[in-house]
Amino acid sequence: MARKISQKINTLAILSAILLAHPACAKENFVSYKEAAPVLASKAPKEAEPGSLVPEELYAEMAQGKDFLIFDARTKDEHDHERLPNSKLPRDEVYYKEAELFKQKIVREAPSSKKALERATKDIPRDAAIVTYCHAHCGLSKTLKLDLEDLGFKNVRWMDGGIDVWREKGYPLEKN
Repeated sequence: MARKISQKINTLAILSAILLAHPACAKENFVSYKEAAPVLASKAPKEAEPGSLVPEELYAEMAQGKDFLIFDARTKDEHDHERLPNSKLPRDEVYYKEAELFKQKIVREAPSSKKALERATKDIPRDAAIVTYCHAHCGLSKTLKLDLEDLGFKNVRWMDGGIDVWREKGYPLEKN
């Protein structure tokens, strides 16, 4: 939580500095944040976020035979339809069955995602290399990374661009 707040503060600080340094920021030229955001975003440095990697890096590591786990943060249906090679769902089967029952309004309470993650990863060494992914503009892989770190995993990265960029690059996918 503190890490997310720190990242938001850093982003706001960069945007504020750019905004204040821009000549259009004279009092008579103020615009709404909605109008300024696209301009500011294009001026902000495009650095890789800590703990992330791009599909090209993951593909290269896979080609080199590096040993790591790949967790798909998307839904079970999406994973079953199409996924990165050798990727797995991060939670146990019980969770996905209970989630489906909740979705169908058969049960009233949603299953605990964090408890299911803890159950499913209890036998994985905490120093195992793990990569998480979802879609290009989805935050689930980052959230999963943080949840895994909360469980004590020390070597977790998330793939920026997700399966969408992976597919655009023409990298292999497994399908049912």
